[in-house]
Amino acid sequence: MLLFHGTRKSFSKFDPSFFGTGEGGVCVGFYFTESLKGAYNHASSYAPGTESPLVYVCRMNGPFLMLDKEKPISEQSPEVQQHWETLPLANYLAKSHRDWFGNLFKTLPFGNMQLPPMELETYTYNFLRRTGFDVIYDGDGPFTDAYQFGPSVIVLNESKIEIVEVLPVEHLHDETVGAPKEYELADFPASLGTTGLQSHLRRVQTR
Repeated sequence: MLLFHGTRKSFSKFDPSFFGTGEGGVCVGFYFTESLKGAYNHASSYAPGTESPLVYVCRMNGPFLMLDKEKPISEQSPEVQQHWETLPLANYLAKSHRDWFGNLFKTLPFGNMQLPPMELETYTYNFLRRTGFDVIYDGDGPFTDAYQFGPSVIVLNESKIEIVEVLPVEHLHDETVGAPKEYELADFPASLGTTGLQSHLRRVQTR
C-alpha cells in the first residue's frame, strides 16, 4: 500500500511520541493520503511548522489489519471480521451497522463521560490500536477529501510504516498540476517527470 504524508518536519521514523502534534484531528495515529497531490497540498498549506514542506513517500510493510470507517464490519475483509470477534465488546456491537465507529465509542466504558467529541475519538482510536488494528481507512470521511484528493488513511501502528523517500515540495509543482496522478513504487530511482528529482515513484499509465 503506497501512502503519502505531507509535513513541515524532518524525521527518520514515525515516532508515536509525536501523536497529536500535527494539524489537528485524532491524537493517536499518523495521517496519510493515497494522493501525492493531496500530501503536497497538506504540506504546503495546512501542516504546522516553519521548515520547508516535504512529502514522505511510504509503504505499509507486512500483513496489516485495516478497518474502513465507512463500511459496516460485515462488509470488511475476512481478517478484520475475524479479529473484530475477539474484541471484548464484540457481542454488543452490530456488525451490519454502518456507523460502527460511533457505536464503538458509545459502548466503551468512557462513552458516557462528558468529554469533547475529539477526546472521545482519541480514546476510541487508542482502543483500536491497543487491540491490534493497524490502519483506519477513510478516517475523516468526506471532510478532507477535497484538498487531499481522496480519503485520509490513519496508521495506528507505526511499526508497519516504511519510509521509502522524502521529496521536497518546492520541486513537485509539475507533478501536481491538473488531475491527481496515480503512482506505483519501483525498485530503483529514476527521473520523476520534469521535477528534476530522482524518485522510486512511477506514474501508472491509464488508458
